[in-house]
Amino acid sequence: LNVQPKTVEDWVSRALAKLADSPEAAIEDLQAAATIDPFHPLVLQNQAHVFAEYMEDDQQAIEALNKLVLLQPSNDKARSGRAVTLARLERFTAALDDLQYLEASTRPLSPASMYQMGCAYALLHHSIEDASESLVQWLE
Repeated sequence: LNVQPKTVEDWVSRALAKLADSPEAAIEDLQAAATIDPFHPLVLQNQAHVFAEYMEDDQQAIEALNKLVLLQPSNDKARSGRAVTLARLERFTAALDDLQYLEASTRPLSPASMYQMGCAYALLHHSIEDASESLVQWLE
């Protein structure tokens, strides 16, 4: 932790090492990584993770995930994470759009993405009629 990072990967590694003790310090390192490459997928995914899970700032997480989905539209981890975060913000239609995109995908989804889809459907099922059926599908 005492060595000055030089690459995006160095900054991200240091951010993750700091995360448990100081999410704020982790974000500072991720922001430093973003000065090198503001659209690096590793930076954007980790910014979203820290903002959503450690700092309870879902709006900032959405901003990072939006950039990542623009850069990599078929990134199932980014889309499923964004669906959960959108559902937390009660942006149900946008969350459902991501979920339907993932369901229509011909590529196999990762178990982590499928889990996140189930979580998003669980958040949606009281607000959107079609979500309850999809929730049961993802829980089976």
